[in-house]
Amino acid sequence: MTKARNAINPLQPEKWEQTAISTRIKLLKAIRNNLKRYGGELAVADTQMKNNLMNESLFSHSMSKAGTLVPLGNTVTACIDLYQSLQKIAC
Repeated sequence: MTKARNAINPLQPEKWEQTAISTRIKLLKAIRNNLKRYGGELAVADTQMKNNLMNESLFSHSMSKAGTLVPLGNTVTACIDLYQSLQKIAC
């Protein structure tokens, strides 16, 4: 098994497949709200991790926000928009 499979299998992706669209939207909105609430902490941890890996302070807090939080937030929002569109089609 590949490392990717080992990382994904415990998440039980088949359960997501069986989850109703309305529930998916609620979960994704909760994730987005948590990103808003805890994004600063995530950026700090991301900065520390990257700088520790490089053994010097190359990354700033704002770089981590722009490089990690913004793409993550955009992806979650795009997923919400997608599922809302699918929900309209299904009804």
